[in-house]
Amino acid sequence: MVIPAVLSNISIVIVEDHAAFLSMLGRFLMLEGACVVAASDVFDGIRAVKEHHPDLILSEISLPNGGGFQLLRDICALGPENGGSVPVIAMTPFAQISDPENTNASDFQEYLRKPFAPDQLLEAIRSALRGPLPERIGRGRRRVPHSSCNQLRMNGAIPDWNCEADLFF
Repeated sequence: MVIPAVLSNISIVIVEDHAAFLSMLGRFLMLEGACVVAASDVFDGIRAVKEHHPDLILSEISLPNGGGFQLLRDICALGPENGGSVPVIAMTPFAQISDPENTNASDFQEYLRKPFAPDQLLEAIRSALRGPLPERIGRGRRRVPHSSCNQLRMNGAIPDWNCEADLFF
């Protein structure tokens, strides 16, 4: 019996300005079955939302051309018919997030503090989409077997990390 990918038929726009992190996160989500569109700044993120009408957005808070809060405001301004009601998950290495223009951090459906484990990411996606994903979620940290790591490394997803260690983003 074939187990369906956790994120089958889910489209995700990732807005992240660090190319290596964007690539690694995108590859992980694709391995989980998601259709992924990558954007490196606020302008590309808005364009991706308008063109692809994703199910979910993962956005870094500190971005060129306005930042994650500006992205959230711009997405909401699109209106529901143009993708403006899509859930947004904030990602940041900072302990607290705040916006000088007073957009509330709670306007994001979820918040992930970097680094985060794959199971934390999948749980945040499940919560933001407000629906169940297959039972693979929540079984603790996902370990990448050594044989799988060679395949991931070959695809460029994990650059020279200890494959026996837990995988974090």
